[in-house]
Amino acid sequence: VQTSGRQHFLTTHENITMTKTTTDTNAFASFFLSETSRIEIDLPNGEPMLFEGKQVAVNIHGPATDVFVKAKDAMDKEAQKRVFRSMGAKLKKGDDEDKDADARFLAAITDSVENFPFPGGAGAIYRERRLKYVADQVRGHLSDLGNFFGKPSPN
Repeated sequence: VQTSGRQHFLTTHENITMTKTTTDTNAFASFFLSETSRIEIDLPNGEPMLFEGKQVAVNIHGPATDVFVKAKDAMDKEAQKRVFRSMGAKLKKGDDEDKDADARFLAAITDSVENFPFPGGAGAIYRERRLKYVADQVRGHLSDLGNFFGKPSPN
């Protein structure tokens, strides 16, 4: 640090604030991400998605959970395999494989789908191109950690 032409060096013992440490993580619970989050799905026109008069919602496991980490690792490994396979040959099914990997990832992190008993469950919903907006909303929700902070888990 330079002040008025002279250099001043801070030593490691200057400006240190000592705080009491604890091994109990419960004292920090208000800083933790929630394990799950609920997304109320909207139709592409912005209206709530209702099935038989009830709001459709998706409950997902968040980035701070083992479920999410395992699903993300599996998706990353699949992507890596596709890259290595394609190094010597062109893949014709690359886009389809990416979409299927994405649908598998979203299905793996989905805890439940409320009020939408679609045949085949969450995986089928995410694979159905005509329901693309559901997967888009789940991905969008995942991209904002604020959706997993300061809210109690629905479960």
